[in-house]
Amino acid sequence: DRRQFFTTPADSKPEFEAKWSELHNAMREAATPLKMGKLWMTGAQVVQMLQQIEKLLTKHGKVSLPSLHRHVILDGWLKPTVGQVLGSRMDKLLESFNEDELATQKVGTVSGNCNECGAEGAAGWLDPDIEEFFCEPCWRKFSPRVLKCGFCNGFHPWVRGRVEQVTKMWHCMDCLMQLGIEIDA
Repeated sequence: DRRQFFTTPADSKPEFEAKWSELHNAMREAATPLKMGKLWMTGAQVVQMLQQIEKLLTKHGKVSLPSLHRHVILDGWLKPTVGQVLGSRMDKLLESFNEDELATQKVGTVSGNCNECGAEGAAGWLDPDIEEFFCEPCWRKFSPRVLKCGFCNGFHPWVRGRVEQVTKMWHCMDCLMQLGIEIDA
């Protein structure tokens, strides 16, 4: 967790590319998702936060932390997230779970009977559109590159999400982080 210092010469110097690559690689290696309080922030939310900071600095010459918190948490996370929940009808989906089940939300393997090939006890997950179970090999045939998140309905590469065991659906990592669900590698 130590700070690192990098020097980058002018782009006309011969060592520029090597130094630039060194800086770029160090930044990518050290980069982690930004958190405000206990909330993970998406790229779009970071952009909105920076725009809000610029607006406040231009208008008032200073940034009010409570105003920034309100903007990030209420306007940038809570309002859109509640809209997503209600829009996706996830609120109805979660009604069938008790508090103990919801407290144990985690990523992992889910088994079921595949509606495509008929495999029994196969690892897979529910389709977010029709709520039917399909095994992983059938998913790979149907959608070899991307999967649809059961929460935000966005399409993401396979490696950018996990199966959540309570909802039995595949969710993107952004949504899992926003829901406070631990993501194991």
